[in-house]
Amino acid sequence: MNILILGAGSTGVELARLLSVENHNIVLVDKSDEKLKIVNNTLDIKTVIGHTTDINILQEAGIKNADILISVTDVDELNITACQIAKKIYKTKITIASVSNATYYQSDIAKSILNDIDFAISKNIETSKIIKRILSISGARDVVSFLDGNIKAIGVTCNKNAPLAGVKIKFISAIDKENKLAIIYIKRKNFQGIIPGKSDEILAGDEVYFICDANDIEYAMSLFGYVNDTKNNILVIGGEELCSDIIDDNILQTANIKFIEQNLHGTKHLNELQNIEFIQGHMLDVDLLINSGIRDTDLMLALTNDDKTNITLCQLSKKLGCKRTSALLNDFSNLKLFQAFEINSILNANNIITSKIVHFIKSNDSESILSFDNDEIELFLMEVDKNSHAVGILIEDIISENEVYVAAIARDNQVIIMPKLQVLRTGDNVVFISNKNSKQKITELFKIPPRYLI
Repeated sequence: MNILILGAGSTGVELARLLSVENHNIVLVDKSDEKLKIVNNTLDIKTVIGHTTDINILQEAGIKNADILISVTDVDELNITACQIAKKIYKTKITIASVSNATYYQSDIAKSILNDIDFAISKNIETSKIIKRILSISGARDVVSFLDGNIKAIGVTCNKNAPLAGVKIKFISAIDKENKLAIIYIKRKNFQGIIPGKSDEILAGDEVYFICDANDIEYAMSLFGYVNDTKNNILVIGGEELCSDIIDDNILQTANIKFIEQNLHGTKHLNELQNIEFIQGHMLDVDLLINSGIRDTDLMLALTNDDKTNITLCQLSKKLGCKRTSALLNDFSNLKLFQAFEINSILNANNIITSKIVHFIKSNDSESILSFDNDEIELFLMEVDKNSHAVGILIEDIISENEVYVAAIARDNQVIIMPKLQVLRTGDNVVFISNKNSKQKITELFKIPPRYLI
């Protein structure tokens, strides 16, 4: 397909990289000559210098022949306008835009402005979702709910003295005797990510993702060394706009929250909630951090708009005794810098945005839940149709060591974890973890034959 991407920021460049690998014809437009020079040195795509809403520039970029227009500049109004031009003048089939301001999603009148956008996504909303998921479960790096919340995919850092620390995958059933969780992904401290095989071992400090029934979260977290018996002490630094949408009475039931900001003018909504302590001052003031109780803090969230400040806050907090740190990544190009430091959880909304846009474009029959390692590994959901080739297949016959696993099945209001001896039935919702190549094979297996073959 011919895909026109507007904006050579971290999101636009990453989209260009991911989509060019899929053999699409990519054209990237940006007003910055410097940004496009960097792109030309790393990607084999066409670039055009100019303003993203200039019709002459868009024509030079090939908007007349574009199948898809993706506008991901830093300005919402430019993204909206570009999609309106594409739809109304050039009849572009699919328009996609980054629209971060939550106001555009809050009323029918505001939403009507987005009518010419087939898929709109907000960095602020996606970041808020990440933070809310982390706050919802003590000790979690990430939490994703699916199938009406009945199944959770949870990311944790394995603690040193946890029951599963030092245990090989094939021996987990000796500890988890009722098979209440399935390990789906492990990332080592050296950043190596794997779909774990039987001989792979869970090490202390590993970033581990697992699947479990929503009713078994507390039990599953305890196997990684997290016991939820008291309220968490959480210190939030910056990001009042993000937190005003996610901190509510439900979260305050499980956490004691303190909030540090240099200016407290944006905390009107938070002020209405009880049991939040507001502290005004310089974020990097060591004495302020100590007086704010950093030594007794279970989780520090660094949510400023500056990546270097967020990294520094994490390092300071760790040295001062904070148990866990989490930092907002504003610029995707700084990801390796973040990974070089001891940060327990990186809040990377750019990765979610690029993944969701790519999956929207693919529009296949699977539902993506999570992706890892630049979409090389994916957790996804597929439903078994009555006419699918998958009906009657033994799950054990689908499994391939380190390549594809069935983590769970949702069947008749029941969640079955690690169901390798089950036979697939019509209506089963099957949760897969696989690499990119194996996913294509699974999609073929679940395809519905043409009507003349049924």
